[in-house]
Amino acid sequence: MWKDTVGTKCVFAISHVWEFLRPHAPIVQWYSIVWFSQCIPRHAFVVWLLMGERLKTQDMLKSWEVWSLVLNHIDFPIVTHGWKDFVLLVSPFASRNVARIVVIKLLFAASVYYVWQERNRRFFKKGSCSPVQLYETIYSTVRLKLMSFRWKSTPSALRLKSDWKIS
Repeated sequence: MWKDTVGTKCVFAISHVWEFLRPHAPIVQWYSIVWFSQCIPRHAFVVWLLMGERLKTQDMLKSWEVWSLVLNHIDFPIVTHGWKDFVLLVSPFASRNVARIVVIKLLFAASVYYVWQERNRRFFKKGSCSPVQLYETIYSTVRLKLMSFRWKSTPSALRLKSDWKIS
């Protein structure tokens, strides 16, 4: 037995203790952009750092040519003021489990991850790759992830599979 938050005795359970100890904060608007079942965990972690403004690339995304290449590929309006504009545009739809939204979130996370990696490469190793090479890395990573999905036979899903050359 143990006493809960209001002093009532109840049966001990780890879940009750966790609920008592964990911080209770409101869910942020960008949660669904970062954490979703199809995400690539290492990409999601870097995007989480970006959203918390703890990543050194912050607004480098808006100045990189690769960002416009990625957005053009998914036929998304060009975002002129960086990743924060992108988050504002996608947030209302981010919790939907629709193929197009999942692809957009995967592309965003992969872009952030690989731009961050490129920043580190340039900063620590004095090497670099072109925006086109970076775009090809992002494209192939997302394509490989999409190949692992079980697709529904909807017209939009079939069109996406065709666009990404997935059989």
